[in-house]
Amino acid sequence: MYSKDTIVEHDYLLNIGVRSLFLGYQAVLKHNKIKNIPFFYCYTTSSKNHYNQCANALAKSFTKESPKGKLMVVEFDHLYPLPDLLSTLHYEKNNVVKFNVKLEKGKRYLRHFERSVLSGKKYNELEKGNNIIIVGGHSGVGKLLAEHLIKQYQVNVFAIGRRTLNDTEISQLEIIRNHDSSVRYLSCDVNNRAELKVCLNNIRDYGGIHGIIHAAGIVEDHFLIQKKLDSFNRVLLPKINGTINLDELTINDELKFFITFSSLAGVMGNVGQGDYAAANCFMDSYQHYRDVMHKQDQRNGKSISINWPYWKEGGMQLEAEYLAIMQKQGLEELTTSLGIAYFDNILNSNNLQSVVAIGNDDKI
Repeated sequence: MYSKDTIVEHDYLLNIGVRSLFLGYQAVLKHNKIKNIPFFYCYTTSSKNHYNQCANALAKSFTKESPKGKLMVVEFDHLYPLPDLLSTLHYEKNNVVKFNVKLEKGKRYLRHFERSVLSGKKYNELEKGNNIIIVGGHSGVGKLLAEHLIKQYQVNVFAIGRRTLNDTEISQLEIIRNHDSSVRYLSCDVNNRAELKVCLNNIRDYGGIHGIIHAAGIVEDHFLIQKKLDSFNRVLLPKINGTINLDELTINDELKFFITFSSLAGVMGNVGQGDYAAANCFMDSYQHYRDVMHKQDQRNGKSISINWPYWKEGGMQLEAEYLAIMQKQGLEELTTSLGIAYFDNILNSNNLQSVVAIGNDDKI
């Protein structure tokens, strides 16, 4: 059940978490007399960690944009002694390398990623005629993926988007169908829970829901110090509310996978995209939560979050200045053929979260 109390708690957790961090640190940066002062965002470990962990990407973005201070995120458990916490914070203020640490049972942990060797094998759990939902499947990366799933796996794709498509757009989408599969477009805002519930029930009438891919998102690039809260929320909520709504409204469906398309910004932060980075980081963290629920038999299907780089033919256009920043960081654009190959490999793997980065290893 999703009660009024749950809605209030959700908004409350965003308010005391990432929204407060955004407004608070923005005020710090605007204060001309404050320079090189360490700023800590601290929280205790809980089942709602995803509301706090998205602060990691926001912190990285803030720090990349401004040299005036350093923002760090510290997670600690209830067993971590207060004197040790204070001494750790004193140590961390001089640590210019890491943006987030975890303190647990008296020990200090840093997050890192390991290289993964992908199998190259085709995912074999999908069956011909399975119904797959792709939020954002009518354009960009979502449409590229819809075409691939139909050709490779002979599944039916239900593309969900917020707006009503015109006849030309519908025709362009229907081109990718074949005699074994279909593609349908449904106008629905996944940020609106009631609207999404009706949409999902309509899809179930076609034989159930077997997989979900949340590939939608919006960007409103702007430096965080100049960002308005309403713009911050417009970028944040489609990914955050959309992910939660899609997951909680399909608890009883026999899903084979629940996939969120995140971004490299979610793990690296990004200049001009702090809100977008935080939203993607929430997706990543939520999938870890959902995986726990799956292991407790409270969810069906494996949870996967993919931190994608910029897709060259993905539809989300980068301004020239941000593309130059990306290239300076050693990152290259991802081609469609390589992106599809990575998707198949990740789908066939046991990786809960996969980061795809193309370019110069030394710089990345």
